[in-house]
Amino acid sequence: MLRFIANRLIVVPFILFGMSLLVFFLMRLIPGDAAAVLLGPYAMPEAVAELRRGLGLDLPAVQQYGIWLKHVIVGDFGRSISFSMPVLDVLVPRALNSLLLTLAAFLIASVFGIGLGVLAAVKQNSRIDKISVTGSLLLANAPPFWLGFLLAIYFALHLKLLPSSGMTVIGRPSGPLVILSHLILPAVTAALIPLAVILRLTRAAMIDILKQQYVTAARARGFSEWRVITGYALRNAMPGIVNICGLQLGYLFGTALFSEVVFNWPGIGQLMYNSIISRDVPVIQAVVLCVGALFVLVNFISDITQAALDPRVRA
Repeated sequence: MLRFIANRLIVVPFILFGMSLLVFFLMRLIPGDAAAVLLGPYAMPEAVAELRRGLGLDLPAVQQYGIWLKHVIVGDFGRSISFSMPVLDVLVPRALNSLLLTLAAFLIASVFGIGLGVLAAVKQNSRIDKISVTGSLLLANAPPFWLGFLLAIYFALHLKLLPSSGMTVIGRPSGPLVILSHLILPAVTAALIPLAVILRLTRAAMIDILKQQYVTAARARGFSEWRVITGYALRNAMPGIVNICGLQLGYLFGTALFSEVVFNWPGIGQLMYNSIISRDVPVIQAVVLCVGALFVLVNFISDITQAALDPRVRA
């Protein structure tokens, strides 16, 4: 197991280095000039040139990358152009909001995806199974923002049960219940597509395992159906399910960004959207790099968990 973890750890720095190269030089392909955008359309050319020198944008790209990487390694992502403050001070509060949204969505997708997948497999070809399969197919092919608009129109505008935007109510004291009421719609929106994927793959894995001889033997020995399903079938299907959940958690970081923009949730998705409009390159670089690094970390934890559950993965 230690060798397996060490082999995975060796690869991680190379992935992060390649990711930093990709992020930095792709940002240089964005048309326009950050200094000109910051000063506005009526700025004098001398002022734009002076600001470019101040931001280090007049240096060769390779030299800019070296300086940027040197600072990133020690946790310094530079200063935000539009906020005029360190990028980390802008990023951290919004990253915590995004983490809350992502974890809530992951909890919804995992619990309902695995539960409905097991139920559909046990009740194969029943009405529950057909509804689950059809619903998961529709959800898996629907755009996340479109699902968000539908939920907002029905639950916020039509039924008026939940707020449609923000994280708190302006002018009113905030608390866990207020934040929870604002969290439900964006979390459900982000969770629907991963839920559909987890449901379908859990169902397929459970159907395959329920046909195995050791499951039939367990039933022949007189074990209850609950024990057969949870103690034999689901336990053996878990390594594959954990792997799928890990991949979907990485995917959730992406769909949660769309959900934040639709529901005006103050996370890094909304920060990213505003930073692209204002061409705030230091913030864009930091957000993309942090989300990518988080995706690598989630996959690493998923691989370790899968290896711990299934010794064949370590071979």
